[in-house]
Order: sequence, then structure tokens, then C-alpha cells
Amino acid sequence: MIKGVNKVIIEVNDTKSDIFEKAVFYVRPEFSNKSNAKLQNSAKKFIDKTAFEGKRFEYDLESGRKRHRRLFFILAGYFLLLCAVIYFIFS
Repeated sequence: MIKGVNKVIIEVNDTKSDIFEKAVFYVRPEFSNKSNAKLQNSAKKFIDKTAFEGKRFEYDLESGRKRHRRLFFILAGYFLLLCAVIYFIFS
């Protein structure tokens, strides 16, 4: 437990998001003397600016497949190079 520490906390219950129902902000000490209305407006503006859309959480399967295909060809190339080096060393 921390004694003697006072924090100003802003809690926003209406985030207008399908994902998040509540946001909690801890106000820095140098801004704690601002009015509660100004702090709440700033918090709501921040939420609106950084609001998540459901599309951001979808995984793009096609880009994942391209990445795996590229990795497969790189590893196959290294394997062939290793086989060629071993062949020339022992022949």
C-alpha cells in the first residue's frame, strides 16, 4: 500500500466502442488542478481519436500466407545451398 499519494482518476463509461465498455485515465499531477469537465472532455476526445474499429482486429490471411510462402522459399534456398556445399566438400 502506498500512503500519502493522491491521484486524480477520470473514468469514462460510454466509450462508443463495441470492444471496450469503460476507460480509466490517471491524470498527471501537473494537470490535476484543471476542472473536472475539462479533464473529462480531454479523455473523451482521446477516446474518439484512438477509437478501435472491429476491422483492426481481423487477421489478414492472405498476407500471412504470402509471408509463410516467402519464408519457405528462403529456407528451401538455404537448404539447397547447404546441400551443394556438402556435396562439393565430400566429392
